[in-house]
Amino acid sequence: MYWYLQEIVVLPEYQRHGIGTMIVNHLVDYAVKNSSTGKFTTIGGVSANGKEDFYKKLGFEVIPNGIRKMIEI
Repeated sequence: MYWYLQEIVVLPEYQRHGIGTMIVNHLVDYAVKNSSTGKFTTIGGVSANGKEDFYKKLGFEVIPNGIRKMIEI
C-alpha cells in the first residue's frame, strides 16, 4: 500500500506551533491503521523547497523527487 501526502500547508503566522506536526502525525497514524497489505506501508509526498528538514524531523527520508517514509505494520 502506498499513501501520498500533498499540499500540507500551514499559514506562516501559525507555523512553529506544532500544527503541521499534528496534521502529518494524524495522517501517518491514519495510514498505519488503515493499511492491511502486509508488514510494510510507504508514505510518500512532495516537500516544498526549504521544508525538507520539517519532514526529516518526522522520520521521512528526503529522496530526489520528494519525501518517503516506510513503516512496518
